[in-house]
Amino acid sequence: MLTDKGHTRTPHRTRSKKAGWYTDDQKLEAVKVWLITGNLTHTAAALNIPLITLKKWKACKWWEELCQETRQEGHIQLSQRLKKVAEKALNETLDRLENGDWQYDPKTGTMVRKPVLMRDAHRVASDLMKTHLDMEKAPVQEEAIKATQDRLEALAATFAGFAKKVRRIEVIDVEPIGITNG
Repeated sequence: MLTDKGHTRTPHRTRSKKAGWYTDDQKLEAVKVWLITGNLTHTAAALNIPLITLKKWKACKWWEELCQETRQEGHIQLSQRLKKVAEKALNETLDRLENGDWQYDPKTGTMVRKPVLMRDAHRVASDLMKTHLDMEKAPVQEEAIKATQDRLEALAATFAGFAKKVRRIEVIDVEPIGITNG
């Protein structure tokens, strides 16, 4: 259950004017529409949910978690589709490199294979090699960024520790010596 409060002992459900309580599916739909439109007002109008309710939901922890999950699912689906496209493109490229491009022969009235030009083969090879190298560099760059972030977090924790240190100074009562105002 997607709760609107930080604890789960007594879940708070938001009341709908029409159907009683908003379901988790309605809340998930609100997150998806908001991710698409980027606007709470449009989301409220599209789903017939009061804007104030959406504003309250958006401030909840579950909202951000659902946003991240939904984005992650979208990335996975996109990655799978891109992988299929890339495989088809690579298969077609390999076929053309091995067997040549299709070309119409006006003398015979048929389609024949013509060898791929060296310029085109070079361009394909260069592009594929560059892409391959970029893909190999990406994890290394991510590791370097993660290491830098870890170092910055450690420094932040150290500085926070410095800021929290309190020096205690013992004050000794001093008795005034007879001073005359003169």
